[in-house]
Amino acid sequence: MPGISVAVKVHPENSFCDFYGDTVVFDLEEEDKTWLSALVQKLYDEVPTCFAEAFPVSSYHMTLHDLSSGSRLSSLIPELESNRQKLKQQLAVRSLFSPKIKMRSSFIFNMVDTSLVMGLVPDREVDYVNLMSLYRLVDGVMPLPYLFTPHVTLAYYNANGFSAEEARKLKKLVAELNKCSVTVPWILVSSIIKLLRA
Repeated sequence: MPGISVAVKVHPENSFCDFYGDTVVFDLEEEDKTWLSALVQKLYDEVPTCFAEAFPVSSYHMTLHDLSSGSRLSSLIPELESNRQKLKQQLAVRSLFSPKIKMRSSFIFNMVDTSLVMGLVPDREVDYVNLMSLYRLVDGVMPLPYLFTPHVTLAYYNANGFSAEEARKLKKLVAELNKCSVTVPWILVSSIIKLLRA
């Protein structure tokens, strides 16, 4: 999310900070998490000093829309509850479709100097239409001041930065990985429906 630096999410020793919120996400199929975990492991094996603590594989997801977030849960609770009620109101007046949305992995790239991510693009026009319909539904609760960039976060960068030599190694590795053929992740719409109706 623009405006949130690595330091807000990662301690100087590179463990995760407490960070709370109600971001709306799609869960991934287990086979896609397995594929992504192998890719992430290669990053950590070859340029480990470039990154903070690794994410649990079970947490891999595609973000649909950020809502509220911060480091102090108690101060966020009123806003989180307000967002929840607004989402329920949106769902009450708009019907959601049930099929899966198919996304294609595109390229690994730098996301706002905070993390390395795998970009995703809709596989077909119908996937794009369905994805944007869901995005607009949530954006009606809290509009974002930046463009929607579908992605899976692979790793946060080292909170203390890294050397120019390490940066060159990372750049070379990412270029190599981006030449490889990649699988087609399936993103489950049912996950977001379950989240919004919980």
